Order: sequence, then structure tokens, then C-alpha cells
Amino acid sequence: EWDFSTPRGMFRVQYMEKDPIWRVPDWAFVERGVPIPPLDHPSREEVGMLGTTAIYLQHDIAVHGTNNPEFLGQPVSHGCIRMTNEAVRRLYHEVEVGTPVIIY
Repeated sequence: EWDFSTPRGMFRVQYMEKDPIWRVPDWAFVERGVPIPPLDHPSREEVGMLGTTAIYLQHDIAVHGTNNPEFLGQPVSHGCIRMTNEAVRRLYHEVEVGTPVIIY
């Protein structure tokens, strides 16, 4: 069993991506009830799942857009912070690597 709560505390922007690709972790395949593929398998990459922009606070935690805006405000992101694509694109242009971020 995994804990997917959003971490709280002080972070810094580590890196940012336009048109990010979600690299599907093992737990997602377990949740889906399908075999875990090799790390280099094409099913490990899902285009669009993170929306148009992602701002990474840790390797696996990001502030990102979504291809399913109807789910905003619901706990479906496994720890990430989802925003509308428009809002995270604006934020992308307001911050830079190293910008402090407080999550509480």
C-alpha cells in the first residue's frame, strides 16, 4: 500500500517542462491490475496526463496541468498538485528553478 498524500513543507522548483510526459511508475500498473512492463517499454510513457506544463518540486511531485479538468479538486493525482492548464502555464512564466514553494 502506498501513501499518495501531497507532501507538506518548504520546497524549491527543481525543473520545469513544457508538454511533459508522465513516466508511469510500477504502482500505476499494480493499481490497474496489469503486469509491470520493463522500464524501457513504450507503455511507461503517457502523453498529456500532466497537461501542457509541469513544475517539479521533487522528481515525482509536480505542480502540473491536467487532461481531465473535471477532476480538479479531487484526490486523484497521487501527491501532485493539479491546476488548469492555463493557470499552470501562467505560473510557469512567473517562477524559475530555485523559486521557493511552501505547501501547507
